[in-house]
Amino acid sequence: MVLLTGILLIAIAKSYRLVLYKGKDIHIMHKFFTFAQIALASFFCILLSQSAFAQEPEIAAPSAVVIDADTGTVIYEKNKDERNFPASITKVMTALLSIEQSENDYDQRISFSHDSIFSLESGSSNIAMNEGETLTLHDALFGLMLASANEVANALAEHFADNKADFAQKMTKRAQELGATNTNFTNAHGLPEDTHYTTAYDMSLIMREAVKQPFFLELISSKQYEIPPTEKQVLARVLNNSNKLIQPHTEFYNENVIGSKTGYTDEARHTLVTYAEKDGKKVIVVTMHEEKSNPYIDTSKLIDYAFTQYGNVVLFDRDINKKTLAVMQEFNDGLINIGKAELRADDSVIKFLPLNAVNDIRYESKLPHYAVPPIVSGTTLGQINIYCKNDLLETVSLKSTADFEKLTITQMKDQDLVAPNVSSDKLKYLIPFFALGVVATLVCSVYLVRRARGV
Repeated sequence: MVLLTGILLIAIAKSYRLVLYKGKDIHIMHKFFTFAQIALASFFCILLSQSAFAQEPEIAAPSAVVIDADTGTVIYEKNKDERNFPASITKVMTALLSIEQSENDYDQRISFSHDSIFSLESGSSNIAMNEGETLTLHDALFGLMLASANEVANALAEHFADNKADFAQKMTKRAQELGATNTNFTNAHGLPEDTHYTTAYDMSLIMREAVKQPFFLELISSKQYEIPPTEKQVLARVLNNSNKLIQPHTEFYNENVIGSKTGYTDEARHTLVTYAEKDGKKVIVVTMHEEKSNPYIDTSKLIDYAFTQYGNVVLFDRDINKKTLAVMQEFNDGLINIGKAELRADDSVIKFLPLNAVNDIRYESKLPHYAVPPIVSGTTLGQINIYCKNDLLETVSLKSTADFEKLTITQMKDQDLVAPNVSSDKLKYLIPFFALGVVATLVCSVYLVRRARGV
């Protein structure tokens, strides 16, 4: 206990930021505290944090991660950066890229070439599309995500790029833009290739971006979908979602799960990426290289654990985080300080976040060097941006708490801001006389020195 307290004190002293745990609430206070206050707060921090944090679950997955969908904060990780074959969770990126490039035109037709169908190994996931057949993008995306149809992945790649290889390069590039730098895609469907790989953490970043798309959420949350007859198929195609986490009749049903994408190949084993929500908490869970039903069991364990790791974080306290700003007025081609404006926010900022997100919180102040009157109380004179990693959480406007009028010369004299007996108009006439006096003094000094030396 003593050692732990000492470590915590050092960490606090270095950051000059006190983090107080109140049950499951965290208060970040940007002030200097006495040693006694810090020690006392640290003691309670240790005691309360032990009850606030649940024990990490034991899972079978060799690689897994849980992140907060809003901030990207890692809540749990186990070999999160270990490279694995993704199998069909690859299609999360295929869907995301297709949606982003669609320009919200889901009625555009996706055509199925001979190669998109017959380049695939026999028996891989499909919806029995025919060469020359077409689907709307809307129907194709349901075929991709619910039935995990590999020929649909190929057709989308051919539609949104010059060829399948070019689309795979776009997938990799988009992944890197999202921070998924340990990922390389060589196809749109996820069937194994030596250089087709990703990590649990990278897939969580890709899923985090995907769930921002309303249509993607509709895709992964749908239990069933019917593709109507086409020009080459007289019967409707009925698609069923194989994700057991959203099927109420299964033993693995989890009411907090919005949707998932499953994957399986002999090389990748079972992979699963899931999005869940509860009481404002939003998490993404990824498990990789699992066996049998373990992905569903592990995912539910991780979801339950993650939801215990949230609390109200006071990011900005308006009564503590006040600023002052000099008020400067022009005078005689310069500036004169006529006072200080106190700046305060209208409200404090409280966010419901993972408790360990405080480690990733940073602040960016944007204040001018000074303000110029007139200033009306309530005028915004600056702002503070609050970030979690690189994500902007909140922008706080800082406003003046008082009025400042432009002062007259008389008012400046009354407040001893300028010399009381010399007006600015008279002052400019006196300057030449002062200069002449200095010159005369120098001349006289030189004369006297020369005379004393007998020169």
